[in-house]
Amino acid sequence: MNSEPSRAGLERLRAIDWSDDSAAYEHAQSRRLLMHEHLRRSALWAQAYGAEGDWPFFDVTRYIDKEFRLPPALATELDECLKKVAYSARKTCGAAVRLAELRARGDIAMPDLPDLYEPLILFYERGGEYLQDGAGFLDLTGVSIKPRGLRHHLVDLPFLTLDTRTLDALDAKGRISYHAPADRSGLVVRRRLLKAGEQRDEVFTQDLRWEPTDLLRLSGEKKTDAVYTQIGDIDAAQLIQSAVLGVSRPDASRPDMTRIDIDDPEFEMAEDEVALYRGGRFTGEVVEYQRGALVSLVTYKEGVEDGPSKEWYVDGTLRSDGVLRGGLPVGESTDWHRNGRPAARVLMSANGLRQLEITEWDDEGNLTKEWRAERG
Repeated sequence: MNSEPSRAGLERLRAIDWSDDSAAYEHAQSRRLLMHEHLRRSALWAQAYGAEGDWPFFDVTRYIDKEFRLPPALATELDECLKKVAYSARKTCGAAVRLAELRARGDIAMPDLPDLYEPLILFYERGGEYLQDGAGFLDLTGVSIKPRGLRHHLVDLPFLTLDTRTLDALDAKGRISYHAPADRSGLVVRRRLLKAGEQRDEVFTQDLRWEPTDLLRLSGEKKTDAVYTQIGDIDAAQLIQSAVLGVSRPDASRPDMTRIDIDDPEFEMAEDEVALYRGGRFTGEVVEYQRGALVSLVTYKEGVEDGPSKEWYVDGTLRSDGVLRGGLPVGESTDWHRNGRPAARVLMSANGLRQLEITEWDDEGNLTKEWRAERG
């Protein structure tokens, strides 16, 4: 059994500062969205396992497999860790580690649902626990919300932009509204209403910073081509994440690598499957987004696929990972099911012309195919 995911989760819990109220105030906006996403995911899992009565903060592993137990050494480490965890968070923190271990065991089919505890762990990492009062309100420190009931949260709009940089960009003081052009083609603008009636308009620039702007005023006076309309904070988060993940910007770790969006009007695929950008053979990375989430990245050299190639499901789960050279897959490539389990692993020769190994599994982890080329 691979216990790396559960141990990684345990280390995340150990690193949380449960006494830092200042972080909770600083991250109030993102923590509110993360809690809403937990309520949505918790509703989905509760419905799937008949745990509606325990929603929203429950240990789903008790419903998946009542006989499941952590390995003794890991159970001891978790118990010691939970002694330092804020009381209201102990059940879900423990459940996150247990679910990771149960998934890693791979012998029980689970529904195709997004990770139950990730938004909540991020919530804890960004400012500690929540408190629940007798009226049903959740005090998140800096903001309070009242869950509307499981059935309401089942149909909530998903909040899938969990990148830390995006969450940081959402956090600011004041009452915030977001605005963007109707076609979502321009920059995101936020309006902050502060104490004493002060108002600040700021735009999220290509330098990934909020800067003062007159765009909303000019749009209202019809002095710009773009007509800005108010959008929800989840829509704003998707647009911000698109910028954060580097649409049309170079990869910071590879300064010589250009990155463009597949929908860039200056990008096209020629009939011979050669990638062209601004009329020339393209070298760099082409990315694709769906609903603000990165779903594919393909590397090209002189118009031909050459380098890392990755795909993700919209919820952020890795879908495929491999490398191509001269348009041919080389070395090992892996596909995953939506539930995170491996679907296929293929090993190619160094020149990409010969398959050496193929292994396939169903979404429950059962081996369905295993083939190796004859030596020779």
